[in-house]
Amino acid sequence: MTASSDNDHDPHPLIPDGDGDSDAGLASTKKIEAEGKLLNFTIQTALNESLRRREEATKESLRRQEEMFLTLSTKQDEFSTTQDKLSEDVSQLTENVSKLTKDMSALVKDNGTLDYRLALVCLVMVSAQYLPKWVSIVFGAIKP
Repeated sequence: MTASSDNDHDPHPLIPDGDGDSDAGLASTKKIEAEGKLLNFTIQTALNESLRRREEATKESLRRQEEMFLTLSTKQDEFSTTQDKLSEDVSQLTENVSKLTKDMSALVKDNGTLDYRLALVCLVMVSAQYLPKWVSIVFGAIKP
């Protein structure tokens, strides 16, 4: 038999069988092992890179969430402060209107009747004094 016909019938061509073709089988096996190691290294490198990118993305996401939380906390504090100031201003305005009502009531008692022109002047004076403050309060509380 020829050598090629021996290889055709050899059930395990990579295992040396004593007919002299074991060197080719060994070289082929080493080549396959080297390619396997290279493929394994390439896959491991790609996995490590993917993991590194995922970790970076997670860190960036956490940083943005923390930044948003701090911004929200600051805005809540500002809103609370504005709300407290607005409550104080409303209380002051209510108190001033109450005083004005008492003063007008006293005028009615003193004069017997209240001249509508005097009432209008008083109302305009109070409005002129507090209208700019109210406008700034209302529009100051509404921020874009």
